[in-house]
Amino acid sequence: LADPGGELTELRRRTATYPEQLREALTAGAWEAEFLVDAAAKGAARGDVLYVSLCLSRAVGVLVQALYAADRRWCLNEKGALAVAETLPTAPPDFGARVRVMLGCPGETPEALSATVARARALVQETRTRLSTSTV
Repeated sequence: LADPGGELTELRRRTATYPEQLREALTAGAWEAEFLVDAAAKGAARGDVLYVSLCLSRAVGVLVQALYAADRRWCLNEKGALAVAETLPTAPPDFGARVRVMLGCPGETPEALSATVARARALVQETRTRLSTSTV
């Protein structure tokens, strides 16, 4: 790969250090995951599988971005992001496994969906606690 004008070299230089303000904003923004779980709970009570799944998927995406940011890593693509996020120091134990169960089979009845939302709520709270005490 040729870089005669130095454009790639300059981009590499500018992105070598993760911006502290971005880290702070993304980790603080993990509150949105809790909001999304609250919304999912309303859908669960109605047995709305799609709505619950979409809310929980978005909540996990928020948490993954926050975990990456806490480790000062760029998360540029969702492909493979969970596999990396579950290895990061701030991730709760079994983060990836818990997410895979939660999103892989959320349930079809209001009772099953509500149980999934409860597991999601616990994961969000645990992740937010770890993010708030992180010194990474």
